Parts: sequence; C-alpha cells; structure tokens
Amino acid sequence: MTKEQIQLKLLNSVDYFHTAAGKFETLYVHDDNSESTSVVEYKVSIKNKIGGYDKGTDIYPDNKGRRTHEAIFNDQKVWLLRDDSIIGKIFQEHDHECTPDQGTLTINDVFMTNEAGVIETRLRERPPVGDAGLTLFPYEMVAIYTRDNDRWKIEKQNEEVLGHNTIVLTGKPDKKAVRGMRAETFRFWADKDSGVLVKYETYDINGNITSYLHPESLHINIPIDTKEFIPKLEGYKKLAKRGMEYKDPREKDIKVLAIADDEATKNVLNILKKHIPFFYEFTNRDLQLFSASYEKYIDDKHGYVSYSYKKDPDEVGSGTKLLFTRCYDKDTVVRSWGEFDTEKGDRIDQFKINDIEWESFKIHDNKDTHFIGRKGDYIYEIVSQNISYEEVRLLLKSFNLAFLN
Repeated sequence: MTKEQIQLKLLNSVDYFHTAAGKFETLYVHDDNSESTSVVEYKVSIKNKIGGYDKGTDIYPDNKGRRTHEAIFNDQKVWLLRDDSIIGKIFQEHDHECTPDQGTLTINDVFMTNEAGVIETRLRERPPVGDAGLTLFPYEMVAIYTRDNDRWKIEKQNEEVLGHNTIVLTGKPDKKAVRGMRAETFRFWADKDSGVLVKYETYDINGNITSYLHPESLHINIPIDTKEFIPKLEGYKKLAKRGMEYKDPREKDIKVLAIADDEATKNVLNILKKHIPFFYEFTNRDLQLFSASYEKYIDDKHGYVSYSYKKDPDEVGSGTKLLFTRCYDKDTVVRSWGEFDTEKGDRIDQFKINDIEWESFKIHDNKDTHFIGRKGDYIYEIVSQNISYEEVRLLLKSFNLAFLN
C-alpha cells in the first residue's frame, strides 16, 4: 500500500467493516511520570443493524480509585453510564441523531485551507461510541500525526497482529500539532483491510513509551445480536440532559476560522489585522498577547483577543490578570457564552477614547468590569479579570486601530 492509500483507509474506516468486537488496554504517562490505564471492551454493528456498546474501566494513578464508563446505543437511543468510586452511579439518555454519510473523503477533503489561510480538518461521521473510537474510527489521531507527509513513513508493509495483516507506520509528529502530548515519535499498526487502528505507541526522546493502545482481541465482520445493546440501569441515577445552549439559535452557524493560545497566536493576530478592517488592539507593554480567535457568522467577521496583564515570570499559562476583547458588526450574531456572558450591574461611566464611545458596567458578584464601545457600525467589548477599573481606563489609551506590519 502507498502512504495515501493507508491514510485514506484509516480516515474512512467507517466504510470498510460492518461489525467489530474486541478488547484493548490504553496507557498514558503523565508529566510527573504517574500512569493512568484503561481497559475497554466493545461490540458494534454499524451497517444494516445499528447498535453497539463499549465499556471502559479507568484506573487512577497510584491505584487511588477507579471508574467505569459505558456508551450504549441502538437506532433510537444513546445511553451514557458512569460508575465512579467517588461520585457513584449516574447515567444520561438522549435520542440517537444519526449523522448523514458524507461519502469517502479524499486527502484534499480532509485537509482544507480556509479563507483565513488556516488548514481545517474535516472528518468522517461515526456512531456514538466512546473509547472504542480510538481503534475503530481513529480519525483525529491519524489526522494529527500524518497530516505532514514528510514526517512519517511506512516501516513495514506486512505484520500480523491478532490474526490481522497490518501495515506499520512510524514518524515524528509536529510538536505544534501534538502540543500537550509527550510524543516525540510514534508507531501505528493499521489493518490493511478495515482501516482499524489495531495498535499504537508513542515514545519520548529516549524511546520510552508515553502512551499506547494494546489490543487483547479484535474480530471484524462477525455476527452480532443487537439485543445486547440495551442498558441495565438498575441502581443508576439519571442526570438531566446537558449540552450547549444558545441564547440565539443562529449561533450554531458561527464558524471558528483560526484560533491559538500558543506560539501560533501572533499568526492568528495577523490574520485578524488582515481580514478585519475595524480591528483594534492593545499596545501597552504591560499587556502580553495570550490568545486570539478569528470567527465568522455568514459574511460577518468577529475578532477575539485576550491579554495577560503584568504577568509574573513564575506564573503558569495566562496568569491571573487578564483582559478579554472582541469586536464585531453591530448587526451580526456573536456567541453568547464565554467570558463576555456576564451579568452586568449598574453603569459606571460613559467616555470616549480613540474614537470609540464607551460605556462601563459593574459585573455582578465580583470586582471586574464589562466595557462596551461603539464606533460607527462596530461594537467593541472588553471584560477585565482581576484588573481594577482605573487601570483598565488607563490601558484603553493604548487600544488603537491595528495595522498589519
């Protein structure tokens, strides 16, 4: 097989088998060298008869507890069960909303460059399985680790694993793509017939394993009785259905075109400067760029930027003092959740700085402030975190129309 052939097999595995059953163990080594392990058993039918289950048992580091979690589904319902040594037995139930078949994707379909010049990843549909998706539908992992064709290779065309003929891939992932993962190199064993990721391992710089999926059994296209896919709920407490709730249903149509909170943040900031002619930024030296996001509702452009304020060198991440900013057209739809979803109290003041007419409001139950500014057809919002009102007023003098260098 060629590199592209096995890539597409893995990224479209839903097309290449009808049923599957198996068991595997996963391991993850944390930064403090403690280990978490899980054992997962699963059985699914995804074509003519729809249904499946997977049951995972997680063992906490140093054997300080364990929990089991199950995902069970048929063509009508999905049940999510959890039995935790700390919180007890709980479950959720919701309708099974089947995702339409997208058809087999090509490499160009999977890795697309959007209008902001950022590569977006489009992945295939899958049934509502839990951890079994790591092996049966490994889309995210394959996309992350093999997107850069120059960073991986075929190590061996044929190696038998549990009676399956696998192709062995090995490489060195892009550190930006696997940020937060301890993976200097990786090795995948992929079933050449079904596209199932039978086994994987990642390694640190010394070749020590930092994570793995090791299979104990794997059976493809075997007879399965869907009557097995009914949960046993005795002793479980039902939780209310939870999910993203929008104040305006049109928010579902907001797209994130570029986002970063790492070394790529400056690149996203430059995208905002290039594509949003009304974009403002802070230039005060006490403010350090932390994150940026470029979003869009239909043709309306939204810019989000957060800054750390007087961050101590010993502070981790963003620090504790922050300014969150966003700008958008006054007639657009913006997301109603996140840092800007505040409960505003009394208005503090009205003022004008750098051509923006500002109103400032106390935020209920804390000492932070929500600023809302208007300039022509555009709105600017700033929310402070652990920064005094007086300090933000002074910082606003450095909030100016941005120019691309």
